[in-house]
Amino acid sequence: GGPREGLADARRRLLDVRDALHLTTGRATDRLDLQEQDQVAAELGLLDADALLRQVYEAAGVVAYASEVTWREVGRVLRARAVRPRLRALLGGGRPAAERSPLAEGVVEQEGEVVLARTARPERDPVLPLRAAAAAAQAGLPLSPHAVRRLATTTRPLPTPWPAEAREQLVTLLGSGRPLVRVWEALEAEGLVTRLLPDWERVRCRPQRNAVHLWTVDRHLIETAVRASALTRRVGRPDLLLVAALLHDIGKGWPGDHATAGATIAADVAARVGFDPADAAVLTTLVRHHLLLAETATRRDLDDPATVRAVADAVGTPGTLELLHALTEADALATGPAAWSSWRG
Repeated sequence: GGPREGLADARRRLLDVRDALHLTTGRATDRLDLQEQDQVAAELGLLDADALLRQVYEAAGVVAYASEVTWREVGRVLRARAVRPRLRALLGGGRPAAERSPLAEGVVEQEGEVVLARTARPERDPVLPLRAAAAAAQAGLPLSPHAVRRLATTTRPLPTPWPAEAREQLVTLLGSGRPLVRVWEALEAEGLVTRLLPDWERVRCRPQRNAVHLWTVDRHLIETAVRASALTRRVGRPDLLLVAALLHDIGKGWPGDHATAGATIAADVAARVGFDPADAAVLTTLVRHHLLLAETATRRDLDDPATVRAVADAVGTPGTLELLHALTEADALATGPAAWSSWRG
C-alpha cells in the first residue's frame, strides 16, 4: 500500500503508450509529438488525444509522487543512522523517541514531515485535512503520506456551507507560495482534493491544446495561486484573489466558453465554501471576466472612452478591478513566458 500503490500500473501504462508510439511512427522515439497523438490514442483504443494525454499525465504524477516520497524516506533513514550511534553512546543504549513539535491543533512536525498528533481525532474533525495541509505549506514541510492516507480514509466530509475555519485554512494553504505545490500533490494522491472540491475532477490532469501553456489545467490553477500569493499586498481582499486564482479556469472541463461555464461553477463553489453572497458575486465576476483585461490590453484602443466604460461596466467596483488586475498578472505569469510578455507589453 501507501504512495507506491499504483506504481506498477502507471509504469505499464507509460510503456504501453511508448509501444504504441513506436508502432505508429515506425521509429524508436520516446517523444510524443502533437501530430502523433491521435494515432497513438487510436492504437490504444482511447477516445482521442486528450484522453491519451490525461492517462500519461496521471501515470507520470503517480511515478513522480512515489519517487519523491521514496527518496524522502531514504534521506530520513540515512540521517537517523548517522545520528543514532552518537545518541546511543550518550544515552547508554535504547532507541530515542523522535521529537514531535506542535504546528496546529492535531498536527505536529516529526523528522522533517508533518504528521497527525497522537491526540488527533480525524473522524471527529472534518477540518483536519485542510488544517494539516495549511500547517505543512506554511512551515514549508511535506505532508507525511501516511497522515494523508489516514485523513483520506477516516475524515468525514465538511458540512455545507463550510465552517469559517475550513475556509480560512484553504486561504492560508493557497497563500503559502511555492510549498503549496507539493502539499496539493500529496492531497491529490489520496483523492482529498476532489472530495473537498468535486468540480476539480474535470480539470485534473486535463491537457491544454495551446502552445502558450506550460501546464495541465489543474497544475496551471495551482501555479496561478502560487503567483497570486506574491501579489496579496496589492489588494484589499487577498482571500478573494487566491480563491479566484484557484478557480479561474475551472470551466475548462465543460463544453462552451470556459469563462462562462467557470463563473457558474465558481458561484456554486463560493457558496459551498461559505462566502457570503456579496463575496460570491465578486468571485463569480472575477472568473467570468478573467480574460477581460488581457483581451482589452491587446485588442482594444485604450484611449477610447468606450473601452474604459466597457471594462468598468463589466467589473463594477474599483475593488473588483484591483483584484482582476492582480489575477490577470498571476494568470499570465503562471501560463508561460509568452503570455506574460504579451500582457506586460
